[in-house]
Amino acid sequence: MLKEFGERLLHRQDKTTKVVNQIDEVYKKSLEDDEIKDAEQSAAQKVIEYVRKNPENATEILKGILEKEEIPNKVFEKTATTISKMDEIPDKIIPKAVADSEVDVPDQIIENIIENGDVNRKEKIELINNLENEELKQKQVEEELKQIYENCSDTNESELVHKLEMTKIVQKNSSIKKLEQAIIAKKMAVNYKRFGGTKISTLSRYLSEEEMIEINLPEMVYEEYKKISEKDEKNKVDKSNLKVQILEEIAKKVANNYQEIGDFVIPQSKNMTQLTRKEEDKFIKAIETYVRKKLKGTDVTSIRDQIRGRDANMQLKQYIEKMRKLPKSQLEIFINNTEELVENNEELTVYKELKDSGIIGNLQKLTDNKRKDYIKVLNYAVQKRVEEKSHNNPNDEPEI
Repeated sequence: MLKEFGERLLHRQDKTTKVVNQIDEVYKKSLEDDEIKDAEQSAAQKVIEYVRKNPENATEILKGILEKEEIPNKVFEKTATTISKMDEIPDKIIPKAVADSEVDVPDQIIENIIENGDVNRKEKIELINNLENEELKQKQVEEELKQIYENCSDTNESELVHKLEMTKIVQKNSSIKKLEQAIIAKKMAVNYKRFGGTKISTLSRYLSEEEMIEINLPEMVYEEYKKISEKDEKNKVDKSNLKVQILEEIAKKVANNYQEIGDFVIPQSKNMTQLTRKEEDKFIKAIETYVRKKLKGTDVTSIRDQIRGRDANMQLKQYIEKMRKLPKSQLEIFINNTEELVENNEELTVYKELKDSGIIGNLQKLTDNKRKDYIKVLNYAVQKRVEEKSHNNPNDEPEI
């Protein structure tokens, strides 16, 4: 059985190579009579004809023309752009070929396919993820978020959250953050207008209630509500009521955490400290409702102190809560590394210097493979410098 599989695989590879070579011949022959642009189109048409007849080999053929040095990348671009507009050929073969190819596809080629083609959303995100330039990737994600914003009124909450989750492939810049917030605010405004409520619980899976308070989302929802209201309609949205809805969801979380850790941990933000006394009372009452017991005076005092930013143990409580939410594998890494940092002041100093220098932040922007490569190069350079210094001045500390 294994032998048969190997033979089939070799036959398939031979067939792919043969087809790619034929496409190469078509391109070269067309060059004799036509301009480069026309020759590229002729070769692309040949690819499309073959893919139509042999959809099972489509990805291998596209991958093959990418890897064939003699065939310009423009042939792949024209092929992919046309395929994206055809119903009978699935778009998934396009990002698959790009991802599987042993050569790096230029960002400009990918960008042209996205902008000139009609690639389905899922496959478009996969193509964006294959862009090398981070700023270009951010720009494409921004365009995608603008489309989500325009169409979010008729998108249900779960689907909207799913769409937003799919765009989490870049380091978020301020434009991306503002667009995400605007999408959530607009959807909440639409829900408020249609149903008298925001359906916040589902939307908070993407933008937490704590973040909603921190960025003053009620004000944003109010502004979005004004945009969708009729000119002669009196705005019925109540910013204070919106804030109370968000606070109630936070209260539910606080109560759930209390059931697990036996302590009340209130999320911190500037806007949280600016709650009115009435809002504070409603928030505390909501916590009491969700824990299903009357709060002691000391509990109420602790909650009020945390809301106002006066609790000395506040940071430690939040730290413990964040640790508890980590997956087991990440928690083990966190504990091991934190233990080393706590026990070794010099290591803690080095970590702070790396963080302050921006190296850690910049490394986070890279893909996993690129990040590992850069760390390997950096480590090698440092080791080399240490060895050279140690060899020249065995009694001195190494200078980097």
